[in-house]
Amino acid sequence: MSDGDRVLVRIDDFSGYAIDRSSAEVLLGQSLEEAADDPPAGMVLFTTDEAELSLDTVALDVEQRPCDDVLKLLARGVHNSPAINILQGDYSFKQQFDRAWRPWRPAIALAAALVIAVGAGKFMEYRAVASELAEQNAQMEDILRRTFPSIRRVVNPRKQMQSELKKLGAGGGDGFVSVIKQVSDALGSTGNTNLNAISYKTGRLDLDLDTDRISTLDRLKQSLETGGQFSMTIDSANQSKGRIRGRIRVEVRG
Repeated sequence: MSDGDRVLVRIDDFSGYAIDRSSAEVLLGQSLEEAADDPPAGMVLFTTDEAELSLDTVALDVEQRPCDDVLKLLARGVHNSPAINILQGDYSFKQQFDRAWRPWRPAIALAAALVIAVGAGKFMEYRAVASELAEQNAQMEDILRRTFPSIRRVVNPRKQMQSELKKLGAGGGDGFVSVIKQVSDALGSTGNTNLNAISYKTGRLDLDLDTDRISTLDRLKQSLETGGQFSMTIDSANQSKGRIRGRIRVEVRG
């Protein structure tokens, strides 16, 4: 840019110089010689006055443009020009951060390893407790289903067992407690009889037992039906290992 006796030369984004008008042609020629390996395609010359700048010896296409306001011309490239990063060296944020962070790396790594180890231990402990709880729930569900086969859907074995036992206790004369007591008395009076399993449903008791002979089952039937409160049915009776394995059903008569 030619501005009076001063010439401003811009070579690239971050380099340039200011010279006297009288020296412009010579210094521009030297600049072109230094850039011989990568010469510019041309040059744009902005002039603020009518005085011409002689560039006859400059082997370059020169495009001349008038300039009414130097400040506006210089401001045109402010937003488009790449910024100069002054945060380098001692002023670099990254270097400052690395310098402050480096002494803490071992301690932070140790703390992270400790957190991971504790977390892994807690996770394994949780897995073990969850597995044990699932096993206990499965056992409770199995006991509930065997004790109360009428239950089709099990949601909470513990609460359902408590609910069923409460119902049995509130059954009055035909409730579980009353029925099982009388059946137990009858079993005790027959002698030589072992009870293997029992299943109760309101008003009905299914027994799996073994005894010494068929006649013992007949005596048990007679004992239970004597008072007229119960009826007994022998569902099956098989001999096994010198004993009679039988399944019987005792029902409360309405």
